[in-house]
Amino acid sequence: MARITIPYAVADFIDLRERGYYYVDKTEYIFRLEDYKAPIFLRPRRFGKSLLVSTLACYYDRTKANRFDELFGGTWIGNHPTKEHNRYMIIRYDFSKMVMADTIEGLAQNFNDLNCGPVDVMVEHNRDLFGDFQFTTRGDASKMLEEVLSYARSHEFPKVYILIDEYDNFTN
Repeated sequence: MARITIPYAVADFIDLRERGYYYVDKTEYIFRLEDYKAPIFLRPRRFGKSLLVSTLACYYDRTKANRFDELFGGTWIGNHPTKEHNRYMIIRYDFSKMVMADTIEGLAQNFNDLNCGPVDVMVEHNRDLFGDFQFTTRGDASKMLEEVLSYARSHEFPKVYILIDEYDNFTN
């Protein structure tokens, strides 16, 4: 009998699937989530929220369409994909990486710096659409987000799916 490793603290869906870790399939919830406009998951620590965010990113990311069968084969959603799978550009924020500061100004700067990256990553992952697009403003997360969303909208690119992990990091 083959040994299956039970993962501990694995929050990356691709890593989990590639390593063949034991996985309790909860992908049916993806189907159910599509009925909600802006779902928020309020669960205790170590309850799999980050893995769910990673799973959603893989499921909806248009750049992962060529890996759909590899990643979701044998899962409920792999057998019952919705029309929304692999149709979005993904921006994924992870507030667990937030560096605290001694001042409000320092905290605001760290928050801004943290949030520039995901917007930049989304453009790079979708370079086939964005071509030679370059930000006119760098270093200002809100302006970068506004600029990239405006550009995507004006060029009729796929919609953007925004995922936020560790949204409660600031209160913990």
